[in-house]
Amino acid sequence: MDPFLKMEMNIDNFSKSDLRIYETIKADPEIVPRNSIVDLAKICKVSQPSITRFCQKLGFDKYADFKFAIYSYAKIKTSEKESSGNFNLPAIENYISLLKDLDHIMTKERLFELARCIFKSKHIFTTGVGQSFLPARLFEINLRKLGLYSSSVSYTEISDIKEIVQKDDLIIVFSVRASKGALEALYDSLDNEFKAKVLLITMTQANKYKNKVDYMAVLPPAVRNDYSLRLESQVEFFVFVDLLTSHLALLIDKEKHDTTL
Repeated sequence: MDPFLKMEMNIDNFSKSDLRIYETIKADPEIVPRNSIVDLAKICKVSQPSITRFCQKLGFDKYADFKFAIYSYAKIKTSEKESSGNFNLPAIENYISLLKDLDHIMTKERLFELARCIFKSKHIFTTGVGQSFLPARLFEINLRKLGLYSSSVSYTEISDIKEIVQKDDLIIVFSVRASKGALEALYDSLDNEFKAKVLLITMTQANKYKNKVDYMAVLPPAVRNDYSLRLESQVEFFVFVDLLTSHLALLIDKEKHDTTL
């Protein structure tokens, strides 16, 4: 995964020092390949251990690994631009890059893992705030086509399912930043006796609900500093819904085949 994507996915969990490092690198990505950890710490006005902790938060063991990742990513991006004969479609190129990141993060194993948690649920409720209700509605339609018991509910109707939801049910919430709306309505309206499982599909790694939900799928953020145009996050949700539906269909076919043996 490219290092800039890792930074964007963890930004909500950054300390003040982390944000200072992030903003410095964001303003001039080449500052990392050009400088040692000592020099970068001075430029960012933080300690060397702060740089190390920043790198480790992103999954790198040490600064040298992070530095190499930044350098490699820059080389790849330069090569892609040089090989592209059409510079008039930056949005298309950015969407392609985003979907490549999605494919890298949502591996076959991860998709089947999510498919299994959906398949074993008795009743599946899907919801989302604003435009994020659209992929929730699409997923409900797809689930019904697969023969699964599914209902989509708007976040304003979340409290209405309190009396009917059961412990074997699953509530799937689509929320880009997981900071308000459907999740807020869900946890504000349901009491401690609520036993249904919750699957959060979001684009924010660090959010206040991550320890409350039972499952979480974190997709690459659609808003990135290395994109020339703002991308529509719902497009990624729609693609993810199709990917998850396909793996769920394969899982159901396998279960049917195993049952007939």
